Amino acid sequence: MMAKVFGGAEGSETYRKFSYSVEFLPDRKKRKVTALIRRTSDIDPRHVGRAKAAPSDCFNVHIGKAIALRRALGLAVPDEYLNAPQPTEVRVGDVVEGHAVKDTALVISDDAWPPISGAWVPLKYARQYEFRIIDDSREEVGE
Repeated sequence: MMAKVFGGAEGSETYRKFSYSVEFLPDRKKRKVTALIRRTSDIDPRHVGRAKAAPSDCFNVHIGKAIALRRALGLAVPDEYLNAPQPTEVRVGDVVEGHAVKDTALVISDDAWPPISGAWVPLKYARQYEFRIIDDSREEVGE
């Protein structure tokens, strides 16, 4: 854990103060996350940080939030965030795409009811046909 430096030169002014709020704006279609830091009494953000997944990488909203926040705070982003290992096994809640068709689908458990809207694929088929994982955030799915 990083120690907070008061009155030092580490990070932006926002990093050294306490009266700020952070809003995260994830955009799964564009595969990016934006962090907006505002003073609690302001409407406009004081600092903005952005993180965007490379086209060949799997998008993960949690890693994106960490990168965007550090950039907004004026802090260095650790290599572990930028070079996080890619997932190797499909799990329930991942978003995948097929090899021949570029449509995306949510992976559901083999015995689950399909969602009311949106494309989906059972876990066994996602594994069998080796679909590529494009988003492993799994925010909506309990494990």
